[in-house]
Amino acid sequence: MPYTLVFVAMVALFLVTTMIAIMSRYHRCPSNQILVKYGNVGRDKAALPIHGGATFVWPVLQSYAFLDLTPMTIDIDLKGALSKQNIRMNVPSRFTIGIATDEEGMNNAAVRLLGESQQQIEALAKDIIFGQAGIGPEDVDVAQLYDAFSPLIPLSLEGYGFCKRGEGADFTNDGALEWPDGRLPTNTSGGGMSEAYVHGFNLISEGVRQIRGTSTAQVEGAEWSLVTSGEGVPTSALLLRRG
Repeated sequence: MPYTLVFVAMVALFLVTTMIAIMSRYHRCPSNQILVKYGNVGRDKAALPIHGGATFVWPVLQSYAFLDLTPMTIDIDLKGALSKQNIRMNVPSRFTIGIATDEEGMNNAAVRLLGESQQQIEALAKDIIFGQAGIGPEDVDVAQLYDAFSPLIPLSLEGYGFCKRGEGADFTNDGALEWPDGRLPTNTSGGGMSEAYVHGFNLISEGVRQIRGTSTAQVEGAEWSLVTSGEGVPTSALLLRRG
């Protein structure tokens, strides 16, 4: 009888230990992170990223790590940027970068960013931006800046590199944003405050009209048209070019 109890206790301990071990290998992914499972995750796969939900990570064969989805803001001095007048210029700029949650974006991040420090990620982002930067703010002929509130205009001028931080209000002096003679005609259809507040859709339409040459406030010879979303939070922008 005592041997039977000892055996039952050992079996119970084994089962409990096994359950605890299994549960410890089941990992949930927070909504603000990507869980990257790596190791033996399938043929022709270096890693298996997961956003949301949970997954089981096999011991010995697999391991895991997290990638943060919090956007990162980096300051980059674009030195020697080539303007459309073929003039080399130094342009202080600020970029907001983040990891996309589509399959391709997560796979790229898992391969290129996993295990890298924030400083290393920033350095990589700078290399990519420098490699892709074919124009700078000085090349933009006309801008459609999101203007749910008037302070967003000077903040956007600063955020998109037309001037330094704190100089946005001064940039607007002397009719700098007016059509047709301002150095950066802005919101040429009236924008959200003077045409209609439809969450920026009218800015896109006007940006396209400027490139097509069909705007009622057409900027002569416009080749590059910038359309932005709200400044101050992670958003996006369009840079349209005449084809």
